[in-house]
This record gives sequence, structure tokens and C-alpha cells, in this order.
Amino acid sequence: MLLIVPSSDFTLMPQELDRTGAAAIQFSHASFVELFVGLLAKETVDIPGIDSGTHVSMSPFSEMRYSYALPRLLELLKLGLKVSLALDTAPVAGTMDMFAQMRVLMDSQFVRSKNPLSVSARRILEMATINGAWDLGLAERTGSLTPGKRADLILVRATDLNIAPLGDPTTAIVRCAQPHNVDTVIVDGRILKSGGRLTALDPDEVVAQAVKSLAGLKQKAKWG
Repeated sequence: MLLIVPSSDFTLMPQELDRTGAAAIQFSHASFVELFVGLLAKETVDIPGIDSGTHVSMSPFSEMRYSYALPRLLELLKLGLKVSLALDTAPVAGTMDMFAQMRVLMDSQFVRSKNPLSVSARRILEMATINGAWDLGLAERTGSLTPGKRADLILVRATDLNIAPLGDPTTAIVRCAQPHNVDTVIVDGRILKSGGRLTALDPDEVVAQAVKSLAGLKQKAKWG
């Protein structure tokens, strides 16, 4: 059983993991992670999750938006925990841009440690891909380009002005890439974006429906 902690209000303490019978525990949101790391640092409790495959999922934009805390990524990596990168929700995070999430997480650790080499671009990219698949229980099906897994991938134009000339591909993806650089999106073999254009839906129709929905909500709430 995978026990998922959905938010900072969850009250289960790490030392209760054995009692739950869970094989692992997944923490999300920085305030609980802050407590978790703090307990470990003070060595006041024995944390069974460390030996049972504990995962931590971080959503930097949301955590900083609510002033929870700066992500404690380096401490978690030092403990040998698997950490993934999450987006939370658009209204809270303000964006669903995973490229921006990778950069803000990386740079926040550089500032905290005062060391611009404290975490590598490859480690950050793994958090945004295969580690997320592990957290969702999908690592056997997706998360990496491996024979037998689903064809889930994006193609990024390395010739665009903000990326070219291409040096290290991993660093370019984490440090430079933006959504407009994504040329192609393939999900389970289905092409959902090609040549920079969405193929599975009409963006104008999506926006129109969203505008209509918002107008209806505002009318019901007598707002505006």
C-alpha cells in the first residue's frame, strides 16, 4: 500500500508509518516536509519511511505562493529519498509550466546552499520525469524512453533562439526551454501536438468554454 499525504494539514507523523502497514509514504507540500526534515536533522525520532521507500513530491510555485517554505530538496536528497516535481493546481501555482518549475526549484537550492553546483540539471530532469512516474505507480509504463514502455515523449526545438546553439541537451532543457519550444507531444503513441500546434483539441474552443463557465459562476455568485 502506498500512503499519500495530500497536504500540509495531514497529521500522520512519520513514525506512525509501521502502524499503517504502508510500504511507503509520499509527502507533499513543503510545510510537512519541513517538519519531516527537521525531525531527522535533530535525530529525535526514528523514521521508518527512510527504509521503506519513502517518496517526496514537491510543488515549488505553490509552496512559495502560500509562503510555506523554500523547498528543502538538498536535505531530502542527502537522506537518499526519491523526490519528484509536481505542479499542484493552476489557480494556486499560476502556471502549469514544468520548465519553469524545474528552474525555480534548481535556483532556489543554489540560493539556499550558496553553491551553483549543489544539484545537477540531470537530477532535476529526473524529478520531472521518471521520479514522477514512480510516485504515480506508473514507472513500469512511462517516465523514460525504454523499450516496452508507452510512447510518451516531447520533442523540443533546439534551433530556437533561446536554446541555440545547443550545448548539453539536459542543461538546455532545464535551464533554457519554455513551452513554446515544444514542437511535438506524443502520449501513448498518439500525436497531440505537431509543428507547435495542438492536434487533439481546438484552443479557441477551450478558451471560449472557459470564458462562458467563468461568466456563469460570476453570475451565480453575483460577483462583478
